[in-house]
Amino acid sequence: MGTSLVAAASAAMAAVAGASAQSINFQINPQASPTTTVGGGISAGEYFGSTTGTGNGFGSMIGAGRTLRTNVRGTSLFFGLEGSGLSGNDIGVMYLDTRAGGIASTSGLTDAGDPGRAAVSGRGTGSGQSVLNFGSDFRPDYAITFQTNFIGLFQIVEGNSHVFVGALAQSPTPASSMEVSVALSNLGITQPGVATIRYMMTLLNAENAFRSNEFQGAGSSPSSNIGVNSFTFGQNQFAQITIIPNPVAAVTAAPLLGLVIARRRRIG
Repeated sequence: MGTSLVAAASAAMAAVAGASAQSINFQINPQASPTTTVGGGISAGEYFGSTTGTGNGFGSMIGAGRTLRTNVRGTSLFFGLEGSGLSGNDIGVMYLDTRAGGIASTSGLTDAGDPGRAAVSGRGTGSGQSVLNFGSDFRPDYAITFQTNFIGLFQIVEGNSHVFVGALAQSPTPASSMEVSVALSNLGITQPGVATIRYMMTLLNAENAFRSNEFQGAGSSPSSNIGVNSFTFGQNQFAQITIIPNPVAAVTAAPLLGLVIARRRRIG
């Protein structure tokens, strides 16, 4: 799955396609993972794994040079994005695939009731639409919106209003580095048991839907901003967390205390 994203130069509705990609798999035992404290700064020692952003079309708010750290501890999922510098109408949207079902594309999302909802839908509150077409192995059910003064969790709904699950615990203010926690139960995940969370993060202007080329978890980016065009991901363009709460033997438990990055090559 060596990643390459090809920008298709054409008119306003042209698609930019992700040819292939590498997925990153973090295997985490939430009883043995580091203790993450939301607040007081982001420390690598508080987190289990991380991804590095790609693209810099909006000045690397979430992209190149930015690290997104992740951890699962107890019954909570944690993310820490270092030095984002979000500003104005620019909103980061993290899509999460946590269960069966989910959407194949944002094309059927219509909710633009406020900037956060519009960003999830890939729409502008004023005008514009930038459609994301996901790979067949990624079907998001939820979205976290990162705004300059608010971080919210939504359950994604096609053709209607997204379900607002709630505001998420955060520190410091989202305009700088962002650290956030979300209860696994709010993502439809109950413990004990093995669970999988797939995620990727994008960035766009929620007023006019102009989308950056900056991503987290997708593996690569086109050379220029996507704008109000559509964008099509290839296979395996996401990061994956596999929660394994009860390793069956020391031979399997040992690597769970460190970062395991499984890179699988796409067949075909």
